[in-house]
Amino acid sequence: MTTVLEIKKLFPHSTVQKCRTLFTLSTIHPSLAISTLKGTMKVDRTVTNVGGRKSVYRASVTQSHGFSVKLRPKKLFFNDVGEKQSFTITIAVKAKGSHKASNSTNGEYSFGSYTWKDGIHVVRSPIAVSRA
Repeated sequence: MTTVLEIKKLFPHSTVQKCRTLFTLSTIHPSLAISTLKGTMKVDRTVTNVGGRKSVYRASVTQSHGFSVKLRPKKLFFNDVGEKQSFTITIAVKAKGSHKASNSTNGEYSFGSYTWKDGIHVVRSPIAVSRA
């Protein structure tokens, strides 16, 4: 079983609170760690375009087993370098009876990630979540 201390070593910029981390799409990839999640949590993030003008980034998610992860919007449209856009990550515990529910015990972490791609740049941010 992975401990919270081990998670903090792996993801030093993680938080279990609502995140307001600002990062650029090519240089800093903030992680997201949530311990003892009950129900659903929404996390807002803001990104700054350091790619080209007229960039479109598309989101994809590698699901954490036992949790649902969604990004909204699924596309970010940038007109200029330095322009900022915001998105929301919604993470929810899947019901124990669900065929996609985690068989892990409470407090045990499940891992996934979300990725933004524009055809040139790929920005992946890891996710670590444990159920309450």
